Amino acid sequence: MIDSGTGQSVDFKVFIHKIHRGSSLPSVVAGGKYTIGSSDWSTVVYPADVRRCETCHDPKTATQADHYNTNPSAEACGACHDNVNFASGVNHAGGPQPDNAQCAMCHVPKGELEFDASIKGAHVIPVDSSYLTGLVVNLAKVTNGNAGQKPTVTFTLKDNNGNGIAFPTGGTLSLTMAGPTSDYGHTSFGSDVTTTPGYVTESVTAAACDGSGNCSYTFTHAVPAGSTGTYAIGVEARRSEVILAGTTKQQTVQYGAKNQVVYFSVDGSPVQARRVVVQTSNCNRCHVELSLHGTLRNQTQYCEICHNPSNTDFTQRPSATVAAQKTMPNQGIAFDLMVHRIHTGENLPGMGRDYTIIGYGGSVNDFSDVRYPAMNAAGTTGDTRNCEMCHNAGTETKLPFGKNAVVDPQGPINPDQAITAACTGCHADLPAASHALVNTSTLGESCQACHNAGFDYSVSSVHAQY
Repeated sequence: MIDSGTGQSVDFKVFIHKIHRGSSLPSVVAGGKYTIGSSDWSTVVYPADVRRCETCHDPKTATQADHYNTNPSAEACGACHDNVNFASGVNHAGGPQPDNAQCAMCHVPKGELEFDASIKGAHVIPVDSSYLTGLVVNLAKVTNGNAGQKPTVTFTLKDNNGNGIAFPTGGTLSLTMAGPTSDYGHTSFGSDVTTTPGYVTESVTAAACDGSGNCSYTFTHAVPAGSTGTYAIGVEARRSEVILAGTTKQQTVQYGAKNQVVYFSVDGSPVQARRVVVQTSNCNRCHVELSLHGTLRNQTQYCEICHNPSNTDFTQRPSATVAAQKTMPNQGIAFDLMVHRIHTGENLPGMGRDYTIIGYGGSVNDFSDVRYPAMNAAGTTGDTRNCEMCHNAGTETKLPFGKNAVVDPQGPINPDQAITAACTGCHADLPAASHALVNTSTLGESCQACHNAGFDYSVSSVHAQY
């Protein structure tokens, strides 16, 4: 079946592949558009890696899920690889193919090596390669962690089989300390810590580990004197490995270890982990395998340490690769503000707002075109009312009253009180900001008077979808 307006196929296997690849379609990268009717899907950014076919072709939920392995075709495969002309042979290593009869001859389900012409081999993501030995960091314990002391962390480095390994070749390993867990962001770890507000990160050298991966590291910064409650120490690590050495498929793969966070009392009180509002498994409903900052950060409980209420993109903005961004106010990157604002994405311009973060190397990351995938009853994307797609059940109704104020230099209110920051992450227009402002006094926010659970304008009521 063909869309009469654009001439595009609306065969399910074709348009589903093309829609989900969207902005990364070869034809779109080359300057083209992918439209059906009046809908332009050229801006779709798939939140996971499109090479993970099993994200959609799930054998647990679809009886013919393995068809993509056993029945390759020009229609299905050419939907993603739309710069291949099977009839003429352009961009097809096997030359012209007049029909699908020979596809499975070369593109077998699985070959002898990864990264070959087999279906599974051709879709292997390097960081998922079975040839990688792996890097697993386990934080064992924190000692000497009382207020005023420099904590010592003992931990191990192991491969995926549980074997101890030496310090990762060509890799990095850092430990980050923050606290208290009641809310991050307002703790100073010393006058020399100027680029990481609310936390301190220290690089661990190979000298801290023996050849079997047993490690011990003592921070050079102390838990601030007078600190109370529970503090956190998290780890980030990555390594580089050469796989398929000596073959034409030889490549160096850089990949990160799973972040781990350990909590410890600084005053003898019971250990209290930071509240859990979202968790990585929720993110992975869409992102499948969330991994950011060069594979270093991949667990939400670690992300929250750096993306705290006091932090902005101030360290990177002066080096922005777009001149106009250099003189803009810094962008707030507190976790709740940032995640809400990113996922609101393409709805922001209609509210007179955008959301641009200056990242590593001055990269300009404008999230104002993000298309949130959830659909409303009319079939339109961008329905952010389904809070529990990201939130742990019920946590969206627990307003963060009394938590640390959030620095938001580009916002109409700066700093935002905690509830205001979370809610105006999505409700980003000026009327919403004004509403929050007039309902905040020297005593704090009055949001709970109307929006608490069980009230007429509770979060669950105003976000009721249908």
